[in-house]
Amino acid sequence: MTVIENKLKELNIVLPEAPKPVGSYETTIQVGLLVFTSGILPVNSEGEVKFTQQIDSSTVEDGQRALLCALKNALSILKQKFQTLDNIERIVRLAGYINSQPGFCQQSDVINPASKLLIALWGDKGKHVRTTIGVSELPLGASVEIELIVQVKNIS
Repeated sequence: MTVIENKLKELNIVLPEAPKPVGSYETTIQVGLLVFTSGILPVNSEGEVKFTQQIDSSTVEDGQRALLCALKNALSILKQKFQTLDNIERIVRLAGYINSQPGFCQQSDVINPASKLLIALWGDKGKHVRTTIGVSELPLGASVEIELIVQVKNIS
């Protein structure tokens, strides 16, 4: 078992099967040592969106669960691409889009658990820049969507 997989196990986190694209795009593109993910939704292995409600102050915890689901999907996609998450050198950027009710301004509260998980897994190399945006709609009616930029190790 790898270092990151051991940390996931310690945290009782099981990564799902990597979801397949729901359109005509790649799930990741690598440019040099940077890997960009497409927008990742909180879907199950069949591609069905698991969280579809708009988030407001009474549903922050639902939004956090949705965001962690999307993050697990993103990590699964990266693991599939590189065979191990240990090939990720650092987390560069996390972007979160929160399907929000009008007037809701706690988007950062929704994304914080995902940031904390990345730091728990990669330590200081899990600290990242972040963008959190409230939106009125997301693809397939999803509650959240995330994107990651990661730096991979220079493995020749």
